[in-house]
Amino acid sequence: MKKKIKVAESDFLPEMLPKNRKEVFFDCLKMRYPVFLWAGIVLFLFSLPVCLLLLFRDFQIYGLYASFQSGGINENELSVAITSYRVSFTLAQIIALPIFGLGLAGVIKVLRRLIWGEGIFYSADFKDGIKENGLRYVILFALAGVIISLCVFIETYMSDAGNPVRYILFAILIILLLPAMLYMLSLTAIYNIKAWGCIKNSFILYVKTFPVTVLFALILAAVYFGLLFIPNLTVKYILTPILIVFALPLFITAWLLYSCRIFDKFINKEHHPEYYNKGIGGI
Repeated sequence: MKKKIKVAESDFLPEMLPKNRKEVFFDCLKMRYPVFLWAGIVLFLFSLPVCLLLLFRDFQIYGLYASFQSGGINENELSVAITSYRVSFTLAQIIALPIFGLGLAGVIKVLRRLIWGEGIFYSADFKDGIKENGLRYVILFALAGVIISLCVFIETYMSDAGNPVRYILFAILIILLLPAMLYMLSLTAIYNIKAWGCIKNSFILYVKTFPVTVLFALILAAVYFGLLFIPNLTVKYILTPILIVFALPLFITAWLLYSCRIFDKFINKEHHPEYYNKGIGGI
């Protein structure tokens, strides 16, 4: 028996090409989903150091609670030991997070080519992304690890109800620094820009796009800290790889597309016309 060949209902027309960044996202999702899946798997592999640290921390704390319930340690010993493990985990992230940043540098190069409608050569583009931006991403994620560790340290040792320092520091991290860091990732992935210019432009763009940019940052922070504090270990370690593999590449792509729209508005039209509306309508 002969196989039936599926034929499109109509010929392809230029009008069918995506007309804005939102349509680019759904067009990529529909036509090039394997790229997202590949990106998610790679991100998961580079996130394993963080995941393994979290797994070690959780099982140690679980063992401490079991020992406390059996009478092996008292409440004070339990509290001191849990604090020690939590602080140690956040300090170890200063090393583990840059490893994830290195993988992200390669993945973002692939996703950038995807949304611009360019040809993708997985291994070559991934290696180029690491070569071009790996060092900056490593430094940026190491800095993020330091900031998170500082927040946890203050949260742990200044946790009395009357001390506002911990709340102020968390607000600085999530409301001020995290959104600017998101722009630093996008600017570094697209432009050949010096470090100071990247930092300055990131904060300027953040101020100009405050509401939406904060929303992206809050979503990211909510997922990250939410995963850290899920009490059920089974749920946590089923949900974590699912979110990294299937949701994180989509979040990164959505942020890249939003960034490109903002860059079109404030940068590209005048200073980089070669990037203006790139990926829209076949451009």
